[in-house]
Amino acid sequence: MLNQAFSPSREEVESARRVVTAYEEAALDGRGSMMLGSLFIDNANYQYAKRLLARSDAARLTK
Repeated sequence: MLNQAFSPSREEVESARRVVTAYEEAALDGRGSMMLGSLFIDNANYQYAKRLLARSDAARLTK
């Protein structure tokens, strides 16, 4: 029950995946930041998204 309450929502996970994918593609082009729609994405956003995905993965393992 607690895992459900503190786990990221499906929408948050999908958004985090988009951030991670877009940032990693930008990094391959040598860029350290980029726009994702109207959002400015930099390393701090990328790291946050990676942590959110790790929490999501951990919650799935405990189900």
